[in-house]
Amino acid sequence: NARFQATNVKARNSTSVICNELVLTASPEFFANSKNLEDWIKVQMEYLHNEYGENAINAVLHLDEQTPHIHAFITPIENKNGIYKLNNKSYMKKYETMQDIYFKYNKPLGLIRGIKKEVSNAE
Repeated sequence: NARFQATNVKARNSTSVICNELVLTASPEFFANSKNLEDWIKVQMEYLHNEYGENAINAVLHLDEQTPHIHAFITPIENKNGIYKLNNKSYMKKYETMQDIYFKYNKPLGLIRGIKKEVSNAE
């Protein structure tokens, strides 16, 4: 991948996480209005660009199922003092914060945030 070549990052072993997949979507009802779809796509691409930058290595829009969605692939590459390295642990610690940020991007579209982990008792 070009991102790995540009940063000279290599996986330390065969179990290193080199990519995370995000599935971005909303309720089927939201997409009933075709204008919503256009606006939603724009917001999702802004989110990926602004929050993940060059670590967002791929995004694919799927319109072949009942609910439109985007599969996005993010590399957990961090730059610490000019040194690039994989750091999936840091990425996963920010998971709830990432959901809050994602909600802020989508709130102007009239979308609401999903139930927080502590409320839903999810593991």
